Amino acid sequence: MRYPFSALGLSLALAGTSLALAQDNPEDVPIPDEPLPGAPAPAAPAPVAPSTPAPSTAGETVTIPRAVWEQLLRDVENLKAGRTGAMGAPTAPVAPAPTDAAVAATGTSTAAPGSRNYLLLPDISFIGDTQYLFSTDKRDEGRNSLDTEGEIGIQGYVYPNVKYDTFIVGNPGEGEFGVEEGFLTYLGARKGLNVQIGRKFAPFGRTGELHPHSWLYSRQVVPRQNLVAGEALVGNGINLNYLLPTGKKFFARLSLGAFSGGEEAGGRLNTSDPSDPFEGGGPNRVGAGLSRFYNARLWMGTSLGQNNEVELGLSHARGRAFIENFSGIDNNDNEIVEQATGRLNLSGFDVSLRRYLGNNKRLLLRGEYFRYNPRGLPTTRSDGYYLLGNYRFNRFNDIGLLHEKSDFVNAPGETEKATSLIYTRNFNERYYVRLMGTRGDRPGESNYTEGRIQFVIGLGPHTHELE
Repeated sequence: MRYPFSALGLSLALAGTSLALAQDNPEDVPIPDEPLPGAPAPAAPAPVAPSTPAPSTAGETVTIPRAVWEQLLRDVENLKAGRTGAMGAPTAPVAPAPTDAAVAATGTSTAAPGSRNYLLLPDISFIGDTQYLFSTDKRDEGRNSLDTEGEIGIQGYVYPNVKYDTFIVGNPGEGEFGVEEGFLTYLGARKGLNVQIGRKFAPFGRTGELHPHSWLYSRQVVPRQNLVAGEALVGNGINLNYLLPTGKKFFARLSLGAFSGGEEAGGRLNTSDPSDPFEGGGPNRVGAGLSRFYNARLWMGTSLGQNNEVELGLSHARGRAFIENFSGIDNNDNEIVEQATGRLNLSGFDVSLRRYLGNNKRLLLRGEYFRYNPRGLPTTRSDGYYLLGNYRFNRFNDIGLLHEKSDFVNAPGETEKATSLIYTRNFNERYYVRLMGTRGDRPGESNYTEGRIQFVIGLGPHTHELE
């Protein structure tokens, strides 16, 4: 039997009253009143002959079959959606919206206008990193000045299980913006295997794939800066990340990569003047690089009880290396006078221990060791390490203590040491301020003092690796 439905008021009244009945009594069975204690059980009601339902009046509760109630709900949804057709007529089933995978596979979308399809809208973010440096070492050209770096991240899926990430970085004092990383990731190419193709940071060391705003300190640590690279080993190539099948209690990831076109990899040189560690890295100045290299890293971790985690990492990179303008002399045309080529091996070992103390408290202890081993280059084998302790005493604040020591690859017997105290205030996930004070010794400047104040802001869903 088809019941009349001529006013939106009836549907809204039913939506307000009968919805509660449908939730408490989903089968639409009348619920009898419970008898009072000690009262006789009520007699069964006499059967009532079916009759034509009388028109409802305001304030009267109407009981209708479940099928009719569901049809009324569909009619209300049709009204909201602006669909046409006879009200009360059976509504044809609506096909479900295509999944993200289907859209990506076909390249088209049939979703209703106004709906958001995340495959077609990439994640766009901006990270701003501003630092002010105080230093007693007058040779440092960056002292007593403000430095700002901006990073634009554009990330999204271009096909099911295929993600593209690009990070465009620029500094007003160093020229135009450039692509720091831009690579495709094939997720699950095989069970446990992800394949990355393009320009990216090579997995070398515990923080090798992290961008500067994700570090627990304001500048690169001295041994990594002197022996490996100012920021990261970076190049164009392919990297494989394989999650070893070690079970649920033990994590192990093996990374293998082949890269070319690396820049500023192989250490901060101290060549033109053994007392000046700030020479190196820029165009037509002393600089080292890996023109083609192979990279391997084994990263392992497990839990020790409920509140402790331990990580171990082994890293190695080797390849063809070059040193531009080793003599440190330029002619009037700013041309490179001398270039040395050879082979270079870089090794690293890192260990980390985390202890969770409850109530957003966490203690991190980390140590990392690096070795620079050249072959056929006018540099010497060098070593360096750092020790880091970081204590997060609530969700917004943490303090750290950092000790560093490093050789110089071309100045045997010369070392650089530094000890730093670090405080970070995290206002939220988009904004933090960090203070870092350093006391150290370097060639030509013993007992120098350095202070940094860092402001980092983030806008958008920035999603690359974090510490």
